Amino acid sequence: MVESEGVMALFTAASKHFVKTAGNASLHSVPDLNSAERCKTLCLVYRKTSFWPWKKAKIKPTLVTLNDILEKQIDTAPFVTTEVLAEGYKDTPSFNADGSIGTKIATELDLDLSTTNKFSLKVDFGDISKTDVKWESLERALAISKVNLDHEIFQELKQKKRTSLCIVLESLACKKDGTLDETSDIKGTGSVSGTAPKVSTVSVDVHAKGDVESTTHFAYTIPSNTVIAFSCTKFDVSDQGILSMHVGVDRVDNIEANVALNVDRSAQIKAELAPLMSAKKFPEIKSALLDILKTPQCVEEFLELVSTAYCMIEEKTNFALPAKDISEKFSNVKGWKTFLELIGFSIPETLEGSKIEFPRKDPEKIIHGCWALLEALSDLPDNDISLLLQCKKENKESLLHAISNTMLGKNTTNADIGKLLDTESNEKEFLTSLGLVVVDGENGKYLEEKWHSSHKIIDAYAAVFSLL
Repeated sequence: MVESEGVMALFTAASKHFVKTAGNASLHSVPDLNSAERCKTLCLVYRKTSFWPWKKAKIKPTLVTLNDILEKQIDTAPFVTTEVLAEGYKDTPSFNADGSIGTKIATELDLDLSTTNKFSLKVDFGDISKTDVKWESLERALAISKVNLDHEIFQELKQKKRTSLCIVLESLACKKDGTLDETSDIKGTGSVSGTAPKVSTVSVDVHAKGDVESTTHFAYTIPSNTVIAFSCTKFDVSDQGILSMHVGVDRVDNIEANVALNVDRSAQIKAELAPLMSAKKFPEIKSALLDILKTPQCVEEFLELVSTAYCMIEEKTNFALPAKDISEKFSNVKGWKTFLELIGFSIPETLEGSKIEFPRKDPEKIIHGCWALLEALSDLPDNDISLLLQCKKENKESLLHAISNTMLGKNTTNADIGKLLDTESNEKEFLTSLGLVVVDGENGKYLEEKWHSSHKIIDAYAAVFSLL
């Protein structure tokens, strides 16, 4: 497992850029360097669809391979081929420091965003090899080997609603050791220096000095045969254990293209969240959720619980999980118990040896609304959530106006948002974290979009509308 956080952020950025520029709609980026081994051909991955129609499905690697779920393992060598796809792959993408990728890089490398303009990433993956599975030959081999329906991954799948299993049929990897170089342009005043622990061939040197603009350099080695992108296809398993793959690979939803530009989604967001916000218990639910968001990295876990609760109610299925497991998972999260009880979870006084029962009905659509809200929050960077929590309620309408204008492709004047741009504030910092930039125009300051991120803007609208 890779222990250096810096290489994790840079690898993720490099993988996403590679997929974006490859021009192949079936390719998925590798979530992080630690997951690369689990994105090789014939590995299984989860594919989860979102509550919101404009969000792309999330792909999550598992620890399971195809042979792991078969009652009788098959020899896969005859229908797996490898060839060189590209020779000497190099590229030099740039990322805004306040963009989602730039923020992650800065956070994991402990850089001060206030002194950083942009990141210039130098990617040298060397030769790219493509490993391919002939799925027709694979299906013929699977015809004589049934799936073990008692495998734990199928038990887990029952708890992961709106989730399907896919099998990796194509992977692209570094043929030789590749390198990642990252250069950041530093501005302003400040002082940062340090050295990360040496891990393998990874080294970090950070230097930023006073008023003098400088450049900081990082270099990492990516191990040979590391997967940098992959394609997968969904499959079904019959009650008799027969596995059948869907025809064609899973295509990446081009959400940034499919989310129609200049469309205001605020009405749809308000309609989905209205029942939750009109519920008598909402002030208490909101208070507990705000406590939870002080630990923003746990949002995904609550999303999993709430989305499962919603689906169990739809299926009219009673469901429970060990209380101790949930309490240990959220042991450092303030407000978790209050939040779950308020939205209908039954939590016993004594957690040891007991179970937490999921809600069996949702007459006020509270579970529905919480699922919608948590789905939006789950894709907002931790830094954006932290900034939102520091914004003032009296500036809610100004923030919503600026975000709504951005959805419509419009700029927002300083006068339209109560002159929030005149001074440094949490509200101003929150808006710039969403990809907006303050411009000094002839008629005064205004906000314009610096970099495009449709679904992040929409997520932010849902968060501001519900939580301020």
